[in-house]
Amino acid sequence: GFGYSDPGNVGARYVCWGTTDAAEIEAGIHDFFDDADKSVVFYGPFVAPGDANLDRMVNLQDLIILANNWQQSPRAWAEGNFNCDEVVNLQDLIFLANEWGWEAAAGGGDVPEPVSLSLLALGACLALLRRRRA
Repeated sequence: GFGYSDPGNVGARYVCWGTTDAAEIEAGIHDFFDDADKSVVFYGPFVAPGDANLDRMVNLQDLIILANNWQQSPRAWAEGNFNCDEVVNLQDLIFLANEWGWEAAAGGGDVPEPVSLSLLALGACLALLRRRRA
């Protein structure tokens, strides 16, 4: 993965959460550059909409950042603009509120899906049953 970066290291003009060309961006930051159609999508469980300071948590610190930039423009991700409309407003507050209390998994590792865990448990049960019959 790309790892974690301080918001001051993000050099693009706009960093936002959302969609591009009607294709949803899952769990990442889409970094829009000023150059024609060049863009980069960073995937990973390291950030969520509302995590203004990129500390891998959505909490009071992020709300304070958003409040300090309320109704101001132009603003970037690190200033509370999570949807790339350049204004910190109700839409950004909704992003933050929807993720309130979010915290990245320790070490940034992937969390197994419940279905995967169920399949592993089913496999273990079948192995035990087969062992008993033998």
